[in-house]
Amino acid sequence: MINKIGLKLLFFFAAAVLTSSCIESFRPATTLAPFNYLIVSGFLIDGEDSTIIKLSRTQTLANTPDEIREFNAQVQVEEENGIIHPLEDRKNGNYVMAPLNLNEGTRYRIKIKTSDSKEYASDFVPLKKSPPVDDFRWRKEEDGVQISLDTHDPKNDARFYFWTYLETWKYNSSQYSRYVYDNGEIKSRVPLEAIFYCWKTTASNKLSIYSSKALSQDVVKNYDLLFLPYESRKLYYEYSILVRQHVITEEAYTHWVNTIKNSENMGSIYAPIPSQVIGNIHCITNPSEPVIGYFSATSIASKRISISRQEIPGPTKPYEKSGYEECKDEIVPPNYSGLSYLIIVDKRYDIVTGELVGYEVGSPDCLDCRAHGGVNVRPPFWN
Repeated sequence: MINKIGLKLLFFFAAAVLTSSCIESFRPATTLAPFNYLIVSGFLIDGEDSTIIKLSRTQTLANTPDEIREFNAQVQVEEENGIIHPLEDRKNGNYVMAPLNLNEGTRYRIKIKTSDSKEYASDFVPLKKSPPVDDFRWRKEEDGVQISLDTHDPKNDARFYFWTYLETWKYNSSQYSRYVYDNGEIKSRVPLEAIFYCWKTTASNKLSIYSSKALSQDVVKNYDLLFLPYESRKLYYEYSILVRQHVITEEAYTHWVNTIKNSENMGSIYAPIPSQVIGNIHCITNPSEPVIGYFSATSIASKRISISRQEIPGPTKPYEKSGYEECKDEIVPPNYSGLSYLIIVDKRYDIVTGELVGYEVGSPDCLDCRAHGGVNVRPPFWN
């Protein structure tokens, strides 16, 4: 894709700068060019799950995350017979539609109108039904945990599989906070307000696809989805993963294969310049404008497994950094004016008089686990 070419050229420029004696900062034009092409990611989902379509823009190294989300668009799914299903704008770049029961004999497409009045539409695609996940499991290996799955379609109709997953793990902040500052008062922190333990959930950031087209039977056996080293922080307490299986068309599978090849080619200045991967979404307003992404309609088959620390060997090397290594608490006097901006660990008393002399405090980044992206509410599926 064009923005990847720009990144590759940046590697060449960086090499030239590092080998020269010039100390003036250098920002090549390729890192600043406003490529600004629309990226469409997500599936039209049949059944009990909501459809979530994420819209964003291609970026350069100069972009920040808030700059690449696509806000205030109008997004809808259209059936071939003309029926329209609008998606709700969540004001964060995500566009959501409540669960739908789709018709396997109907074809669907996505239509988008962005805030600058440009219009986009995908080709019409069939609905592909996913068979169940037969087995989802983990096994111990020498250096970590391998997570694998099996599936099959007795009708031999699926053939092209696409997996996504959600990982959830428990972690803790640097210290337990016993007190909370509330409107000028110091109160004991009740269990519902505890911010020491959190649970964080993230979506898969890799493409996992497979084709059984070359096999006589539509069977997937021992597909390795994910490997976690024993020193991963995700395995420190307990870890849970939910796999979601989609079936896609052969055209969609070819698209994702090419996308993976392009991704693997990046990272070396001697690698071939990646080709532009063409999806099935087009800009109606300007047909020459590239659009990144591929629209598919599919049902989901899902399965969850969990791993506790007690079930696996300890790490043979130090755990990954937690993000709390630099945290340090301090003692402030009882009348300290900045208590509302800090987290109170504990009270401090004079060992002779028993008089309150101050509070042990720290920053929210160190003492409130939610500051690291998790929630302090135990998930319903947690053991």
